[in-house]
Amino acid sequence: MGHPGQEPSAGAGRREEGNTTNEVSGGVQGAAVQARDIAGPVQQAEYIRNSPTYTAGGNMTVHTLRLTPKRVALVAVIVVAVLVAYMLGDNWYRIQTAVPNAEAQQNATKVVDSQGPPFTAQYLFDTKVPNLWTVALDRKLTPEELTGLEKIDGTDGQAVWNYLRPLGGRLINRAYHPPGLEEDGSVETFRLSLLSDRSTTLTIENISVSHVKCTPSTAVSLIEYPPHGNASVDGIGFNLRTPDKPLSQVNENGVVDHDYFAKHKIDLGAGATPGALLVTAVGEHGQSCSWDFTADYATADDQSTFTFDNHGKPLTLESAPDRPLQHILFGPFGRGPNNPMAWQDCAAPDASCG
Repeated sequence: MGHPGQEPSAGAGRREEGNTTNEVSGGVQGAAVQARDIAGPVQQAEYIRNSPTYTAGGNMTVHTLRLTPKRVALVAVIVVAVLVAYMLGDNWYRIQTAVPNAEAQQNATKVVDSQGPPFTAQYLFDTKVPNLWTVALDRKLTPEELTGLEKIDGTDGQAVWNYLRPLGGRLINRAYHPPGLEEDGSVETFRLSLLSDRSTTLTIENISVSHVKCTPSTAVSLIEYPPHGNASVDGIGFNLRTPDKPLSQVNENGVVDHDYFAKHKIDLGAGATPGALLVTAVGEHGQSCSWDFTADYATADDQSTFTFDNHGKPLTLESAPDRPLQHILFGPFGRGPNNPMAWQDCAAPDASCG
């Protein structure tokens, strides 16, 4: 530096210029270094991210995996192996549990089936007045009631029944008696249907008449229309006087086989069609009888018996007594040519009913 008042020398000017140049150059170099310092970490991070493993901050490490044909094939093999192992395991489980599950289902079905009756019985009786009818009363008709009866055409069974029923009359069945069955008392025919809602099958191997009880008929008066022909019946038949005998197979010609269930069985349950039978019951002469049925049936596991009646009540059949105090018939008893049809008390001392 010169003294005051002196011009700066040329050397000094060059030094200042040099300093300025150096400062500029230094600044440029510093900026370059700073830029390099800034770019360096970015490139470094990019490199690290492209590496298989890099630290994403803190203690978390992020792994990347490049897909290659070998790696894809390896993944496919692993997936297939897992699926095969699952299917084999599932199949093994099904095989191991199939028998226990089936047994459990069978046991559950048996429990449900055992909670109710093996089958139920339904009866269909003909409630219409038959062509051959007999009405019984436990008392004699009064003269006034007889006069009222004489005004009715005896061939009209329904009209006779409508008149006698309010007087205490009851209808005694007189169905067709198949030849071969022991002829004894009244005959009744009805339809018997057997139904089962069980999910398993049962087979009825035999049906027999059981718990037969008979007492003398209390009928005092009989009013009837004598038989004029027969009608045919197909099915089974029995006589209450001999309940221990097997049920017979009958048709319009009479008894076909004296043991129906020796050649016939009835399958019920598991959706089978209900078993239907047309039954002919023959009563005991002069007796009022009741009974029920006992069935021998078999299932897949055992054999059992089951007693069934008419919805909690026994079945009943009354047969007319031999010598009622009053026996009124409608027949050719009228006076005049050709013996016109009329009412006649055949129990009267002076009666002639032929």
